[in-house]
Amino acid sequence: MSSFVSVAPEAFAAATGDLIGIGEAINRAAASAAPSTTAIVAAAGDEVSAAIAGFLGSHAQEFQTLSARMTLLHTQFVRALSEAGAAYAAAEAANVSPLQALLRQAEGLGLVSPLERLVGPLFGSGAGGVAASEPVGLDGSGALLGAAATNEAGLGGSMNYAATEALSAPATGEVTGVKTGFSFLKIPIGPSSFFGIPIEQFNYPAPAHWYFPTQADGSVNANGVIYLQHGFGAIGWFYQPLAMELAQQTNSIVVTPTVPSLPLPFGMWIGGAELQQGVGSLFLGSQTALNISANQAGYLGPLPEHFVLSGHSAGGGLATAAGGYYVAGLGGNAAANNLLGVLMFDGVSSNASVFAASIANLQTLDIPVYTVAAPPQPFNAFGVTTNQLVSLYPGQFVGAEIVNGSHVDSMLGGNPLVDFAAQLLTGFSPPGATAAVYTLSSGWINDMYAGGSPTNPMFGIYGPNGGYVPPGGQAIILGPAAAIVLPT
Repeated sequence: MSSFVSVAPEAFAAATGDLIGIGEAINRAAASAAPSTTAIVAAAGDEVSAAIAGFLGSHAQEFQTLSARMTLLHTQFVRALSEAGAAYAAAEAANVSPLQALLRQAEGLGLVSPLERLVGPLFGSGAGGVAASEPVGLDGSGALLGAAATNEAGLGGSMNYAATEALSAPATGEVTGVKTGFSFLKIPIGPSSFFGIPIEQFNYPAPAHWYFPTQADGSVNANGVIYLQHGFGAIGWFYQPLAMELAQQTNSIVVTPTVPSLPLPFGMWIGGAELQQGVGSLFLGSQTALNISANQAGYLGPLPEHFVLSGHSAGGGLATAAGGYYVAGLGGNAAANNLLGVLMFDGVSSNASVFAASIANLQTLDIPVYTVAAPPQPFNAFGVTTNQLVSLYPGQFVGAEIVNGSHVDSMLGGNPLVDFAAQLLTGFSPPGATAAVYTLSSGWINDMYAGGSPTNPMFGIYGPNGGYVPPGGQAIILGPAAAIVLPT
């Protein structure tokens, strides 16, 4: 459920998760330091050595006492923050029923379209959408969210787009709606160190929104899972329109976790190697953490094993790095690979060497990496990562660049205020650009599922006539928008 209060419950949840993880890590560090600092053995048997040892030990005791007090204050603050978020969420939930009744009255008066622009986001992307409160899974239980629709904000105001079609229907299944859910996804971090003190592995509880594509009977028979990572300074909720579209058009279960953007200890941030490695490890083995999070979000049964890693901006860099770490974690067991591809939405990597190493790992298993890029601009580091991707796949298809596109083309459509602020900061998106992003990305993912390729397309668009013709540079017309096959 989208938030229209000044303090969003989703932001409270993200902040609470950050604080819990930080508090646990610092407590472990203090506990690890205690034995070696509070019980210092005198260097010798003389009085001076004993006095020095006692002096240092007393300071260590004071530090532990202070740490205990700070832990108590930290716990109280986290509890207050969590309770405040719950209160805001409860207030929003209480307002849903009256607004739905108002919407039904407006339908009878023929006022649905204007009213939807104001209150529609509260109920999802369709007029009759619902928040996930009932389980949905293979047995067909759970209420349906209406067929995915998006709202793209551009220079000329807002404009509604129906779910975009690729070259043909999705690879399998007939998706008629999307069900949403929320839970926490435990991403393993570490092991690491804190001022030289070893820290064992711990789990970062990332707030995660889930999107489940439903069939006409309410069941879910998804092709796979798409991990969608937000960009720097954003949260997962901002990407609900994109997540809904991908779920609808590719018959995929989509998860959008929120992780810290600012550098935190132990690599616990969007550009941290430890977090990126942790995301990759989620998909190794039985995918326990993912399945638990999906079940808690209302999904019944195990998740599909096949998956696609994706992300916008810095999230695209995370997705690529996570893919490289995932392949490394397979240990050469190609038969165990379930990663079908990596898709960046104007991706930006903060570490060129890590990006190159990740691509090298992915290339060993012929796992494709594509990008829907915007022209070089400050917010995509002037296209450095896009250019590096092109150089690492000479003469091969790696994606397309939206003509006159904005860095935020992929994240528009959820909230008019967020859309306006994002475009005011990064540049306004041209008409049709967001719909073009949907068309390209969903077609490529459907080909990943069905075995299509740039030179043998089944659902995706890789050139003016469907397939890729090297060396690229051709224009693809996508309604009012256009894209240029990379390199431009």
